[in-house]
Amino acid sequence: MDFGSSKTTAMLLGAGYNNQYTGTFGHLSTMSFYPAHHITTGEGGAVVTNDEVLAGIVRSFRDWGRDCYCASGENNTCGKRFSQKFGDLPLGYDHKYVYSELGYNLKMTDLQASHRKRTDG
Repeated sequence: MDFGSSKTTAMLLGAGYNNQYTGTFGHLSTMSFYPAHHITTGEGGAVVTNDEVLAGIVRSFRDWGRDCYCASGENNTCGKRFSQKFGDLPLGYDHKYVYSELGYNLKMTDLQASHRKRTDG
């Protein structure tokens, strides 16, 4: 897939040029919330796009490359969770557990977060 252009707005959140917000010039725009930047959450960032196909791919990267877009705790949002065929997997294999993209998720687990809270006092 051709991603076209991608822009970063790490230090430009909310800024504009010629009556257009920065971050709206490319197909994808990234924002960093690193502590040294204007707005911080302590870590992380955001990716924005107005392209639904790219948005689906970005969500897949965020969720370990998962094929399914059902949110945690939701069931069969797409209406075809058990009716698809994926490679050598049997027909009807739960696509919530199919990983078709390379993906990452570097957030702390609940156990790690609770341990940190306990040790930080």
